[in-house]
Amino acid sequence: VILYNINGFWNSLVALLDDLQQRGMIRGEWQQHIVVANSLEDIESVCKD
Repeated sequence: VILYNINGFWNSLVALLDDLQQRGMIRGEWQQHIVVANSLEDIESVCKD
């Protein structure tokens, strides 16, 4: 899953996921399953990998 974080649109969700992870409500690293891309170049880089 790639979140295109244009103009910080997904910042609240990212903060929530970080908080849930710190509280132990999410097992593992959510970043292994969700990529937050701040630019089209980031998306392109993720798609190439």
